[in-house]
Amino acid sequence: STRVAYPSVYAVTKILKVEVMHRISDIYGPVVYTHFANEEEEYCPDTQQEAYAAFFSDLAEAIEILHKYVDNGNRGPDISDFDILLDGDPRSWIRFANSLRMRLAVRIAMADPVKAKEEFMRSFRDRAGVFEQPSECVKVSTRNGYQNPLGEINRVWGEVFMNASMESILVGYGDPRIGVFFEPCMDDVLISDEDGAYTTLELKGRYKGIRQGTCFSHLLYASHSKIHVNQTTEPILMTAAEIWFLRAEAALRGWTVESPEVCYRNGVIASFYQWGIDGADDYLQSDRVGADYVDVLDPANNIEARCKVSPKWEEDASKEVKLEKILTQKWLAVFPEGGEAWAEQRRTGYPRLFPVRFNNSKDGCIDTEVMIRRLNFPADLADTDAPLYEKLVNAFGKPDHAGSRLWWDTGRNF
Repeated sequence: STRVAYPSVYAVTKILKVEVMHRISDIYGPVVYTHFANEEEEYCPDTQQEAYAAFFSDLAEAIEILHKYVDNGNRGPDISDFDILLDGDPRSWIRFANSLRMRLAVRIAMADPVKAKEEFMRSFRDRAGVFEQPSECVKVSTRNGYQNPLGEINRVWGEVFMNASMESILVGYGDPRIGVFFEPCMDDVLISDEDGAYTTLELKGRYKGIRQGTCFSHLLYASHSKIHVNQTTEPILMTAAEIWFLRAEAALRGWTVESPEVCYRNGVIASFYQWGIDGADDYLQSDRVGADYVDVLDPANNIEARCKVSPKWEEDASKEVKLEKILTQKWLAVFPEGGEAWAEQRRTGYPRLFPVRFNNSKDGCIDTEVMIRRLNFPADLADTDAPLYEKLVNAFGKPDHAGSRLWWDTGRNF
C-alpha cells in the first residue's frame, strides 16, 4: 500500500484530506469522513465533533510519519515536481500540518476548550514549528494550467465586487492594502431621473463596495470596485499572518505565555509584507475606525459603521475588544480566502459586518443580525439519496436550514 511503500506521500494526502474536508464541514456541519469508501459501503456521517476529532488524529499521524521520514534522510520519492501547494520539502508540509492543526484548534475554542488547547499546544511545541515568515504562504499554483475559479467569476462573469463592510473598514482605517485587494472605480457614472435630468456620480478613483443583500435591478453597481484576481492568480489557502493571529488569540486565552500584542503586531506586519506594502508601523499606531457606508445609488442602503475598533493595540482594553481587534485584522489578512474568513466571523462575530437590508430567508429562519450560519445540505440529496440525507440531518441534530449553528459556533467567545 501507499502507506508502506511511500509513507511521505501517504502523509501528504492525509494533510490534504483534512485541508479539504474541514472546509466542507465548516459549511454544512456533519460530513462523511471516517466511513467514506469503507468496504461495507455504508456512508455513515460523522457529527462535526467526531469529524474534528478525526481531523486532529489524521494530522497527528501525518506529522509523525513526516518527522520519521525527515529523520531517516528523506529516503523516498521527490514530490517537488508535483507539489502545487508548497515546495515539495517534507519539512514544509510538517509546518503546514502544524499550522492547520492550530487553525482547527482555535476554531473549537469554545465548543471544547480542553481539546482546543491540547491540540494547539501540540503544534506550538512541535520541533518543526509553524508558518511564521510572510513567504510561508500556501497557494495553489497555476503554472501547469490550473485556473483560479474566483478569477473566472470576476473577469469573465463580472460578478465579484467589493463588499460594503470591506469598504467601511479599509477606507475607514486608511488601510494601504486596499489598492492591492481592489481596483478603484474606473469611471464616473451618469444617471437620469424620471424627468430626464442627468446627474454625474463622481466615482472615478474611489473605492466603492456594495451592501450585502442589496436588491438592485440595474447594472450601475457594475461601476463599483472589482477585486484584483484573475484566472492565473494563485488561490491563497493559508498565510503566515493567519497563524500569528491564531497565536495572538491563544495567548489572549492564556494557552501560552506569548504576548497577544506581539503576536497581533507580527500578524499585521506579515500581511503587509506579504502584499508588498509599507507602513505597517504607522498603521499599528492608528486610532481610526470603520467609516459609515454611503450607497451612491440608493440612500436607503446607507448605514452607520459597525466596526468601532482601531488597528492600534490597547493593553487596557477588555479581552472582548482585544479579540475583536485580532479577528478584524485576521479577516483582512486572509483575503481573498472567503471560506476561512466566513468561518471565523461566524465563530466570533468579528468583524462586525453590515446586515442584509432585505431578509428573504424561508420563514425567517435566518436572523437578520445574527446572519447566515451554514448552508443547507444539497437540495437534491433528499431525492437522490434519501437515506444519506436522513443520516446527515440526524447527525446534525438541528433543522437543516441556514440559520442553525454548527457545533463550534457557540455564540460566545469567553
